[in-house]
Amino acid sequence: MFSFYGGGYGGYGDDGFDRSTFREKSGAAQRREDAAIAAFDKHAKATEADAAVKAKVTVELLKPSTHLTQPCWTAFNKHVKARAGWTAKRRVATNEEKRASGETRQGKCYFVDVTFDPKKAEKARKAAAAEAAPPAKKQKLITDCTNTPAAAAAAAKASSEPLAPAEAVDFAA
Repeated sequence: MFSFYGGGYGGYGDDGFDRSTFREKSGAAQRREDAAIAAFDKHAKATEADAAVKAKVTVELLKPSTHLTQPCWTAFNKHVKARAGWTAKRRVATNEEKRASGETRQGKCYFVDVTFDPKKAEKARKAAAAEAAPPAKKQKLITDCTNTPAAAAAAAKASSEPLAPAEAVDFAA
């Protein structure tokens, strides 16, 4: 019923190992991720340079032999999404596809497909251009208030009334 090797019921307890210094990705996983990113960058550059691309294009970029672990897939997917108009999707390989590609693993194997949508890319480019260009400042319109007929009448009235001398003002009243 209780396991002495797992450190608790079901093996989910503290087993005494300090895993804080463990790497998230192995060296081989990091090399596969770097190869996947390089393959994507090469394909993306060629696709974006092709002016004939007017509709969505989906391409199988990676075979199951280029196994991306979960941390590698997360980093690769972020890299793909950082480019305007691109998305990546993993799909599980069927048993027939595994055999055809020479994969002998019993677990899940994934194909990685990348999709380029030129409409989304153009929309993102326009949004980035609008964001990069600062909005034009509106100039305040300064008007000369002395040229209006009402201002001229008020000035004429003020100049025709004589000012009272300072001694004649009674503050007590």
